[in-house]
Amino acid sequence: MQRATLAIPGRDTTAYLLYRLLLPEAKVERFCRYEEIPKLLMKWSDYGLLIHETRSPECLKKAGLYEVCDLGKMWEDKTGLPLPLGCLVAKRELGKATLTKLSDSITASLDYGQRHPTQTYPYILEHSQEKDPQVVQSHIDLYINDETRKLSQNGQAAIQLLLQEAQKAKLLPDLTLSHIFY
Repeated sequence: MQRATLAIPGRDTTAYLLYRLLLPEAKVERFCRYEEIPKLLMKWSDYGLLIHETRSPECLKKAGLYEVCDLGKMWEDKTGLPLPLGCLVAKRELGKATLTKLSDSITASLDYGQRHPTQTYPYILEHSQEKDPQVVQSHIDLYINDETRKLSQNGQAAIQLLLQEAQKAKLLPDLTLSHIFY
């Protein structure tokens, strides 16, 4: 990638960390909302980091864009680990009972969504940036799976490595990484 203008969906995103770890820096970084990036590529940006449903092949085609590289695939090829996407964080000081209730509530929500997809789908579609049912379903399938339910050792290793690499590159403050999983 030439040093150019890059539209980025936020400094606090996995996409930004991957870009800074895996690609040369752009000459100009422009931060904006993720769903605005395809439109902005036509106006003032040479490249954009696409996340969520905007990165689907259907959305790229609809916007007249093409993929230069897939940072998630680059990460997986380089590390042999899955790409950590999103997380929920809670303070340990909340106590085991509260953390267990929170975890159980999330699990119950996932279970409900999987058992009742026709009841949850209209809500998801209403709040999605993309309205193509195939794109929405693909996005749901990416996040609602066994790894979401219970983070595997591979998933934990991927998070640890991403945080370590980001710290080495001075993209994150020093954190105690030995106890990050509940």
